[in-house]
Amino acid sequence: DFNFLVLRYDAETTERVLSAAITSRFALFGAWRLSPRFRVDDQKLSSDGSRQLLYAPSLRLDYQRDRRMFEFEFGYQIGRNELSLQPGETRGYFVNLGYRYGF
Repeated sequence: DFNFLVLRYDAETTERVLSAAITSRFALFGAWRLSPRFRVDDQKLSSDGSRQLLYAPSLRLDYQRDRRMFEFEFGYQIGRNELSLQPGETRGYFVNLGYRYGF
């Protein structure tokens, strides 16, 4: 089991992104693990001064045996645009399926 906090700051010439994420991972049974996550991104465009906030909670389930790992992640994103030509909110679900093999 583990918990970690990630902070990221990225400043390019066209945009600035500040991101924070928290992730936990818990053993369920056998080789199964459960990982709740929450990420917040704050993006600002220098061209028009617009700003977008993105909130993304998700839940990941993985199964790891030897060098192989199968993973499934389901989440929800809420985005809010401020000071842009089309202010408002965007919402959407996402699903990620993955397979990893270490060699």
